[in-house]
Amino acid sequence: MTAGIIVQKLQEYDEPVNKHKNLESRYHQLQLELDKAKDGFGELRKKNLQQERQTKELLAPRKKVEQDEVNEKDVQEGRRASEKLDKPAKALPAVLA
Repeated sequence: MTAGIIVQKLQEYDEPVNKHKNLESRYHQLQLELDKAKDGFGELRKKNLQQERQTKELLAPRKKVEQDEVNEKDVQEGRRASEKLDKPAKALPAVLA
């Protein structure tokens, strides 16, 4: 009878110890998964930044062309405006004379 009680007490003691070991191994497993996820996120971030740089490089010439077109339109509008202003100025001396 005492042997049965001893075995029972040992099992009662082993149960929390085994639970702790299982939780500890699960913790380490989750820690490894987290480390892998962090590495994967870092790689994705690097790829994303690289793609953003490439996109900016590809769009830079297009933006320059668009800006040149806008500048050319501004120049043309300025010429038209100055021509409109010059016409009355040319006619003014004839009116005053």
